[in-house]
Amino acid sequence: MKKGFSFIELLVTISLMGLILGLVLVNFGGFNKAKLLSTAADQLVVDLRLVASQAASADKPESCKSPTDLEFEGYQAEIMSATAYQISAVCDGAEYNSVTKELTNGVLFDDTVIGTFFTFYPLDDGADSVAIILRLDALTQTIQVDEAGVVYAE
Repeated sequence: MKKGFSFIELLVTISLMGLILGLVLVNFGGFNKAKLLSTAADQLVVDLRLVASQAASADKPESCKSPTDLEFEGYQAEIMSATAYQISAVCDGAEYNSVTKELTNGVLFDDTVIGTFFTFYPLDDGADSVAIILRLDALTQTIQVDEAGVVYAE
């Protein structure tokens, strides 16, 4: 009676293990990209929800209060480029306290949304409805801002 495994049995076992390991590594790359896209979308949603909250509570920045009390019109967001967006307070038609933020990890805004402006209006007057599409390679994520000013990722 023989003890141990034959060369063929060992070769088949090692080949199957290599095949399974290869499939796991390939799928991990896709999972990693999906997670990077989800993280960037979550950060954008957080930023927009903060601005929507400030607009709904009519949180006027100090620069709109002095030297004269300017009319607060809300907060405006603009998709400036494939990787950057800007958030500004709008008082008497002018922008104040502009903050520019960048998407991370190679995530880009879809070409169809670059140059898009939308506003969150004060005192629960809602917002301009918009769909913002993010992409990373072949993956996409859509963020919606509805007319009530609610921001959510689809």
